[in-house]
Amino acid sequence: MTKDPSRIDRRQRRGWTFQLHNVKSDVGPISLQSVDSAGTGNSDPPASEAENTPGNSIRSSWTYSAPTIVEWSLHSDVLLSITYRSKGQGQPEYTNISPASDYVYRGLTCSSGGRDEHDDTGACFGGGGRCCKAYSRCLQRVGIGPRPVEIHKEVYTSADVVRTELLEDSVAIRGFSSCSCLRVHLKPKVEKRERFGDEPTCNFDSAPGVSSSSVTLQGDDHRQYLGGESTTDDFISSDFTPADNLTGDEPWAKRTSEDERSHLYGPILTFAIMEQESNYLKDCPPLLWKVSIPPDPTICVETLTVLEGILEVDDAPFSLDESGISSREPTEVYINGYQSWSYSGTVGRGHSQPSSAMPHILSRAFNRGATVPPRPRRSEPILPTRIDRNHRTSVDDIEPLIDTQNAYSDTDHVGSQNELDDDDIEKHFYKSDLYACVTSQSRVNERPPGDETSDFLASNTGPALILGSLSQRRQFSLVTLCPDLRDVSIQCSLDGAIPSRSEGIVSDWSYAQIMHDECYDEEPTIHYINAVASHNNARPLRHGILLTGWCSWYHYYENIEESMLRQTFDTLGSIRNKMPSNVALIDDGYMTAWGDWGSLKPDAFPTAFRLGPKPTDREVDSCMQGLARSIRSNGMKPGLWVAPFAADKHSELVKANPEWIIRDASGRPANSSNCGKFFYGLDATNPHVREHAFNILRRATTVWGFECLKLDFLYAAVLKGNGKYDLSMSRAEGMDLALRCLRAGAGPATFIIGCGCPLGNAVGYIDGMRISADTGPTWYPAFPLPSWDNSTLPSLRAMMRNSITRSNLGHRWWHNDPDCILLGETTELTDEEILSAVTVVAMTGGMMLMSDDLTKLRHTRFRIITRIFPLTGASAVALDLHRPSKIGIPCLLRLWCTDESRVDMNESVRGSVTTDDEKDEKTYDHTELSIQTSRAAAFFPDRSPSNPFLRIRNCVRVAEGLGKWSVVSVSNWSDIPMTVSEPLSTFLPPASRDSVDTSSSSKLGFHVLAFWGSKYSWIPHQRGGKQRTLGKRLDPHETEIFHVKPVRDEPQYIGSDIHFTCGHEVRFFRASDCWLELGLNNYCRRSGYIFVFLPKCGDGIKATVNGKCGHFELVSTISPDGDGPPGKVLRLWVTVRGDGSDNDGLISMVF
Repeated sequence: MTKDPSRIDRRQRRGWTFQLHNVKSDVGPISLQSVDSAGTGNSDPPASEAENTPGNSIRSSWTYSAPTIVEWSLHSDVLLSITYRSKGQGQPEYTNISPASDYVYRGLTCSSGGRDEHDDTGACFGGGGRCCKAYSRCLQRVGIGPRPVEIHKEVYTSADVVRTELLEDSVAIRGFSSCSCLRVHLKPKVEKRERFGDEPTCNFDSAPGVSSSSVTLQGDDHRQYLGGESTTDDFISSDFTPADNLTGDEPWAKRTSEDERSHLYGPILTFAIMEQESNYLKDCPPLLWKVSIPPDPTICVETLTVLEGILEVDDAPFSLDESGISSREPTEVYINGYQSWSYSGTVGRGHSQPSSAMPHILSRAFNRGATVPPRPRRSEPILPTRIDRNHRTSVDDIEPLIDTQNAYSDTDHVGSQNELDDDDIEKHFYKSDLYACVTSQSRVNERPPGDETSDFLASNTGPALILGSLSQRRQFSLVTLCPDLRDVSIQCSLDGAIPSRSEGIVSDWSYAQIMHDECYDEEPTIHYINAVASHNNARPLRHGILLTGWCSWYHYYENIEESMLRQTFDTLGSIRNKMPSNVALIDDGYMTAWGDWGSLKPDAFPTAFRLGPKPTDREVDSCMQGLARSIRSNGMKPGLWVAPFAADKHSELVKANPEWIIRDASGRPANSSNCGKFFYGLDATNPHVREHAFNILRRATTVWGFECLKLDFLYAAVLKGNGKYDLSMSRAEGMDLALRCLRAGAGPATFIIGCGCPLGNAVGYIDGMRISADTGPTWYPAFPLPSWDNSTLPSLRAMMRNSITRSNLGHRWWHNDPDCILLGETTELTDEEILSAVTVVAMTGGMMLMSDDLTKLRHTRFRIITRIFPLTGASAVALDLHRPSKIGIPCLLRLWCTDESRVDMNESVRGSVTTDDEKDEKTYDHTELSIQTSRAAAFFPDRSPSNPFLRIRNCVRVAEGLGKWSVVSVSNWSDIPMTVSEPLSTFLPPASRDSVDTSSSSKLGFHVLAFWGSKYSWIPHQRGGKQRTLGKRLDPHETEIFHVKPVRDEPQYIGSDIHFTCGHEVRFFRASDCWLELGLNNYCRRSGYIFVFLPKCGDGIKATVNGKCGHFELVSTISPDGDGPPGKVLRLWVTVRGDGSDNDGLISMVF
């Protein structure tokens, strides 16, 4: 990308600045600034800083500004806000007193007049926080219905700053180099005794030997831990370093008295900006900050709002496009879902955020991460009717009304909210778990006039704002935005946790970054994603394996049998010369019930029941060991499916341990929201549950011998419900403990695939991650499921959407799992839809697992999967990821291939690759080159990130002599035929590292090969005028892969229909003026056409294939320079036997 000198000059005149606003003259404004590239620092503070003098009205508490050509700045109205309630109201009623006494208590203590209890909110509330209107108000007065809950809110602004300190020593934050840090000390808002006085909070006694801040509460078959110091399970060992060197440095941590901790100190905010170093963040350093709150065991905290402000654009005159939208205004937002199956994608400003079509009872639990803050007891608010820039809509005004169902489920204890037309308001409010990315486009491309069946893809970029958290070890975080994407906030959910530990509450590091378009090339989130990977010590390819193979679920579902499994494993072994696999996974269906993982179905696994109807543990172990050996003997790693924190209600585990179940305030099991069946979630805060999960995985790996584990329904470990073991833990802390336990149980060498797992928690623990909803046998969800669902229901459409929109996480946080490819005739999928699914898996570089009855698979369908094998290890960039469309799925993915030796793997992985000399001495591994490519592009915390403009992650290394070209997939995700087109420049390979681009400015034109259609065309050099476009008319849900290679005046290998990259299949290529020779990889049986270009040749052409006379046909004649004989494009049919002989796959031509 060529940089405009005027933009560089402007950037040198302004530095990146963080400004803390304060009206106190004895404190004064504090500025953190990073030195610019000229080393001159910040010369002119923003206007908002200059006006910050005592007596002036301060609009924001802090400002983070960025010197881009379009001046974006982030202003926070408050420093911090906390919502909480009393500890007694946070504890579930059923564990405190019996239902009968609770009924009497509520009847005797309810206000007779109702004024204090109800009239201030306009209504009282029935079960689950739903408004019960006047009738329920009367019922509550006589004791029917829950007690009202008081929600309190404390807001801290710059007026509450006691003192600030700029830390003299640099602070080391894990994953970052040294940072400059500013600490802001806030005054205590309310003394503890003034909050709730002497109100009794619970009916419990201190447990023997437990301190006053660590007590337990016991009800029917249920025991709860209400605070105290956190402990680590004996069987868990963690090699993670602290998040920073400030942890435990809070002043209250040095106090021994609980009264001193909670009375003398207020919250502390720590802001950090990276010190300038030689890295790719120097032009766009992010702002980091975290919150520390002193302990107070009298309350339970719901949420921390760590950012509540506005994204502002400078006051310069806006340039408007034809639609009247400023080119500087934010125009779309990328939204990330809570866990594997949750919706992720880009939504245009003002458009509704896609949501589940299922009722909350069947969808809320697995979409529910962080929540918006509950509303304090207050007068009934007036809803804003429009967006007014002069009077901005604040989160405090709108968010509790929008998401009261999201804030409180039907199983929650809390009930102080109004629910007023939630559905009408919520569609105009955006919520994104973990992180969000706001972008702006400089133009919006429209369809050609009068054409309703074509789609012209926008590819321009503008400024971007990334907001989120570096981790979710302590709290689930939520980024919220108003409809015009200007009002923003970050919420950290504590879920009613009681801050009773001596450290109090410490948040995860929050992250804000403003990017101009010269900082990020094609991926505005690249620096954030790398920062999260580094901060959480992610090593996505630590085991050096790219999973390709078979899974039992989508054909057999739970109806698997031992004999069928063994037959499939033998079939996979017999076709290794066509499609080698390295893993076979036994999915759900082997056990008698979820939770009873040591059991086997008697009819399906007869080997374990030879000695009686109730097999012993040794007999079960013997049967599972036999299955693992059967997989291993066929050259694959054995894999097993387990849901360690889920249990069926009829399981023996639940009968024996009912206290392990997460419950709501009324004592009912927490809702797991699975549309297939209801199951119980096992409480990860309970050490006995964690020990149970640890033992399951340790048995599966060390006793049974499985080397790959697919761990499913992991969100069940932290279902929403305050009927859990440890009330001092947030749900995120419980999830972190659960994953640490699973990693310890599986062992460091086991490949763990996470599924149904909160994404923010899994980074650093999981090797592979399901990033999409389940695939399905239909394009849309099949009846009786609603076909219009846009969220989590099984369907091929949902699977491909998230596989594309989350493709940027692959090889950075983990190995992406897009779910299985279905090729069989038992589905309703068309050939076009299957080709599209295969294309998405191939282009995004994730796992490739089949799930069919391989003995009944048609040859034509099986050949589809062989044409993307082996996977390249590279991950395509979704060029239109941040360009919202009506369909909601990006349709433009790009890889590029090169033979440049300079585009090579890093030194840290070079030693693990087999050299050419070694290949003759050992069996060649078909995934070795792919692993080499993926490890070179993958993120490693102990390795400096590569220059994003080199696009190493999207690069496929090919044999010398093949040149450079791009691989672009174009899709039509609509339900009607459509011509999808894009400017030719989008399809060109990236520029060379040299100052002169020799590839994308070819004067001889370009070879274009459509892979699936096996069609060639030549595009001549553009000689001025309107830019050419490249496109194709595609049927509904169809995809084509285009290869665009600059024409050179020498023999060229154009490509083939053997492998989707049109180059990965080639071992070597050599050519001169009158001959060429190439060799195809011959470790697998393959057949197909190859395309070659012979410049200025006559008719005397001879071809040899596999040592025999070859047959070719003329496809096209072209005259790139218009001088001399035309060049010829020839097509040859090639069959590779896969026997590894000298002539196998060898092609030579003389002309």
